[in-house]
Amino acid sequence: MSDAAQKLTCNIRTRLVSIGIITILTLSIYSARHSQEARRTIYTSRMVRGTQVSGSDTNPMVTLYQLGRAPHSPSLTPFAIKLETYLRVANIPYKNDHSGKSSSKGKFPWISYNGKKIADSEFCIEFLNKERNIDLNNHLSAEQRGAGRALQKMVEENTYWTVVLDRWVYDKTNGAPTALGVPKILRWLFRSRIKTAAKKQGMGRHTQDEVEQILRSDINAVSDYIGTKKFLFGDAVSQYDCAVFGMMAAMFYEPFGGIARGVITDFPVVRGYCDRMKAEFWPDWEECTTGGGTRQATK
Repeated sequence: MSDAAQKLTCNIRTRLVSIGIITILTLSIYSARHSQEARRTIYTSRMVRGTQVSGSDTNPMVTLYQLGRAPHSPSLTPFAIKLETYLRVANIPYKNDHSGKSSSKGKFPWISYNGKKIADSEFCIEFLNKERNIDLNNHLSAEQRGAGRALQKMVEENTYWTVVLDRWVYDKTNGAPTALGVPKILRWLFRSRIKTAAKKQGMGRHTQDEVEQILRSDINAVSDYIGTKKFLFGDAVSQYDCAVFGMMAAMFYEPFGGIARGVITDFPVVRGYCDRMKAEFWPDWEECTTGGGTRQATK
């Protein structure tokens, strides 16, 4: 091997070792931050509209794997709120596991049920619908199902990335890294990875002003569709409500990100919708948060 090739190989190894050390440090800090909470938030029953629900031989329990509770909402990720809301709406007994055990896809949330492990919130819902013969959309027309699907995909594939950029990249003063106490030496790593991911997805190629315009347009579409209705399609909740509420709740109740904080105040209809969903299906909401980071969540 030539001297130039040896030098190149050495540089590559050095960089790989550095990346490995950074990754280990990141995971170690995250683990230390959440390990105590994880031990205290794994529980085996829950409250649904004030009634305790537990699993049985004829009504198996779902284990919901997600990261630790958030300061003002049950999770920082809308997909975890979506899935846990679905379990509550469908009256499926479940227990939470916040130990940090990831799925085969390396993402959260995911579930285990009757010995089967299912990753991705949407696949989890489809699986449980089939296993338990559930259809939360049985009161919807074909047109409403189409509209619901479109709203869900908008908030999960479009709105989501505007919020991610706002929380983790744009707002360097009150963004998620600062609010969650991420060490300054690691914040650049988080921002760099998220910027790269957002650019690959497409949202990261827009300017900050353009991203704000997209976020505002999306929330306005949700607001217009809700109108004066209790839920998306009237007085009865649907599966699509779980997804839309998950995204809106993660944004409306967590004060991260400068753009979102300025936008959400202009949409009281959406805030009212979130409050109704929370009151109906999350009577224990405060117990599922860390009270602004001042205490451990009790559920």
